Order: sequence, then structure tokens, then C-alpha cells
Amino acid sequence: MQQLLELGEVTACIAACNACAEVCPSCADICTTTARELSRHAGQDLGVARAFVEACATSCRLCSADSRKHADLSRATACHRCDEACRRVLESMAS
Repeated sequence: MQQLLELGEVTACIAACNACAEVCPSCADICTTTARELSRHAGQDLGVARAFVEACATSCRLCSADSRKHADLSRATACHRCDEACRRVLESMAS
């Protein structure tokens, strides 16, 4: 049986990825690629999409922590929001 993505979670994740890519050069490539991948695979089999979302969440979590250390709160916030949105998509994939 194919596992399907919840459209609302995907839309939120794509928006968070795009917002993060605008302010964080460290995450820009993975966020942009993840947003494109989710756009292509919404409603389809999730193997490849899951790998992108996991990588994006990890990258944004690490970048958010690093940005907080350097008091770059706008970047930290964007990265944190993207990490959270990716985690929600991953949770929806698991259910």
C-alpha cells in the first residue's frame, strides 16, 4: 500500500523551507530542493521524499542551534520553523 502525504502538512513544510532558504545560506540548497521534492511527490510514494525531509530537518535543526549561539535570531527562527514543519511531515509519514 502506498503511503500518502497530508496536503496541509506538505504545504506548511514547503512554505517553511522557502522562508528558511531566503534568510539562511547554510540551509538554502537543502530547503529549496526539499520544497521542490515535496511539490513533486505530494500524494505519491514517499521513499525519496522522506529522505529529503529528514535531511532538511536535520540541517535546519543544526543550523538553528548554531545561529542561536551567534545571536542571529531571524535565521535561527526560520531554521527552527522549517525543522518543525519537516518533523510534522515526517510524523504524518509514520502514521
